[in-house]
Amino acid sequence: MNPSTPSCRSPQSCIGSLCLYDVQLPSTTLAREVVLRFQAQSHLPGVLLVSGSQLVGVLSRQIFFEQSCLAAGPLGWEQPIEDLMPSHGEPPLVVGDRTPILEVATQIRQRPSRVAFDPIAVTFRDGSLRMVDARDVLMAQSEIGGSPEQQIIEYDLALANLQSRLDEQAIV
Repeated sequence: MNPSTPSCRSPQSCIGSLCLYDVQLPSTTLAREVVLRFQAQSHLPGVLLVSGSQLVGVLSRQIFFEQSCLAAGPLGWEQPIEDLMPSHGEPPLVVGDRTPILEVATQIRQRPSRVAFDPIAVTFRDGSLRMVDARDVLMAQSEIGGSPEQQIIEYDLALANLQSRLDEQAIV
């Protein structure tokens, strides 16, 4: 996990500057091992499922417990985590480490609600993978000053206000 520095975020800040988690598990890992990982790391938003060095999926903490506890029943802990992946077919959100935070926040808002807050896989140039909590991305977005759409609206309002004052001065 990398420490984040929230006080120096700008509209150009990239996703790689956020708090990242390096939790890659083979997709054949038994669910009980994931439970132990979540118990030991209560802040962990999920796990990256890999086969070799390839990303297979992202399993959020919430979906993991819903699938293993509710759907799988008492034998859920003895299943490979790949069997607990949700069947909605929505691919994980995967972004490069140099993707701007504001761009990732926009992508989060465009996802279906059932997966909007799933952790996001972050790829690095060297091929390594990390994970970031979608909530951390949205918090960073609010630190930066809102969505790009909101920034455009605020810019247009400021421009209109300036034009109005210039028009008033021209009349006087």
